[in-house]
Amino acid sequence: MKEINAYIDGLFAGQDELLEGVLGVIEAKGIRPISVSPASGKLLTMLVAMSDAENVLEIGALGGYSGICLARGLGINGHLTSLELEQDYAELAKAHLTTAGFGEKVDYMTGPALESLKKLKKGGRTFDFFFIDADKENYENYLNACLELAQDGALIVADNVLVRGSVRTCGCPASPYWHHEEVQ
Repeated sequence: MKEINAYIDGLFAGQDELLEGVLGVIEAKGIRPISVSPASGKLLTMLVAMSDAENVLEIGALGGYSGICLARGLGINGHLTSLELEQDYAELAKAHLTTAGFGEKVDYMTGPALESLKKLKKGGRTFDFFFIDADKENYENYLNACLELAQDGALIVADNVLVRGSVRTCGCPASPYWHHEEVQ
């Protein structure tokens, strides 16, 4: 996968000093380098923009790389809500989004994402775009929660569905095309 990602990044993702700076800070702080690839980041920006999403939910903020990419696709009235387990990561992500000029367009909820998703549902929140990039063992739970928070026509994007060259899918009763398959 690293070779494939490097090839795709070389074709589609040019230099981006802001995002490279985010990656540099993540590395300097000793945080695992698990941000989306540059090409995936550009894809997120394009998908948010093309879908005219105004209410975006991100599950897994880390250092803010994907959050910046998502926010770049938002229109004037767009807003990003980001769920992050670790308070330190949420603060780092917020600082990076503020530096990028999106500080007023994002808010963070910290703690276990499944609990935050329940709070969002209880509060009547809905979203038209979702990006799932957190603990992989909960992807099915995240997907089901997102379906409950989704506006009609919402787009749900999940990172890391290709693992070691294999398709990783999860069970989704809403679609006959989804099935559960564990990849070792």
